[in-house]
Amino acid sequence: MSEIEDITSFNQFLKYFGFQPSETESIFHIYRLNTMRVHKDEYLLTPTYRQHFFDITFITNANFTYHYSQYSEQVLGNCLQLVPPRQLQKLEAPASQFLDLNGFTLYFKPEFLSTYFDNRKFIKDFPFFAYSNTDVLFDLNVRETIEFKTLFEKIIQLYENRDAFSDNIIIGYLWALLNTIKKLWVQRKAYKISTLKSDLVTQFETVVCENLKASVRVTDVADMLCLSPKYLSESLKAECGQSAREIIDERLLNEAKALLAQSALSISEVGYRLGFAEPSSFSRFFKRLSGLSPSEYLFSRNSVK
Repeated sequence: MSEIEDITSFNQFLKYFGFQPSETESIFHIYRLNTMRVHKDEYLLTPTYRQHFFDITFITNANFTYHYSQYSEQVLGNCLQLVPPRQLQKLEAPASQFLDLNGFTLYFKPEFLSTYFDNRKFIKDFPFFAYSNTDVLFDLNVRETIEFKTLFEKIIQLYENRDAFSDNIIIGYLWALLNTIKKLWVQRKAYKISTLKSDLVTQFETVVCENLKASVRVTDVADMLCLSPKYLSESLKAECGQSAREIIDERLLNEAKALLAQSALSISEVGYRLGFAEPSSFSRFFKRLSGLSPSEYLFSRNSVK
């Protein structure tokens, strides 16, 4: 079976992209993009990978193609990239363009949240990190570029010159960075704070994405949330217009589309990876929800390119 690079440690990620590995594995890292080591004559096309930590990357002078979930987007100019854990990704560009990249990339693991934030409310407070969010790239104007560059510079200076007080000050600047991103996200997407998803919905989506298999049942998720299946489904239906089963199936379909679009896995391999007992049951599920068979979906994607 073709494999997807599963990146669980920072050092694994740093080596993967040509950064200098750290001597110790921590739960928080920030690096300057211009320290990435890529040979100038190489064309960079990463294998599909899945990282198990949060990523905030600020880029100036970008020029590459970013593949995320089942989507692909050309990244140009100054931008901000926000990636939650477990999403499928792939990067593509001439290496010479990567050598011109400037900016910063900041990573933190889920256990970092339980140390410095309210882990249960983090996704509710910062919904751009929800697994279901596909708005992961933001073009930045001159004022926004200066604002984010200033925040990242403050954080990396403290990080590179740590003392007994640095960690608490870094958390303060990180809190400012997250809220500045939230302001941008709300303004760009015309969201109202009062209409953002409730705690129940964000907790439900987090549990689902952490246990995303064809075998997952509404009763399983309800048990994890200490709720009755009936109350869970009725609450989700009232807020989202979808039942718990419908949301699970939609997330499963999106993951199937991402695996088909971004990986070298065959249709059968995708079905088995998602927990379907037979390729035929995966194909029936896919067609019931999307109106296309997996092979028809791949053909339609390839025809558009």
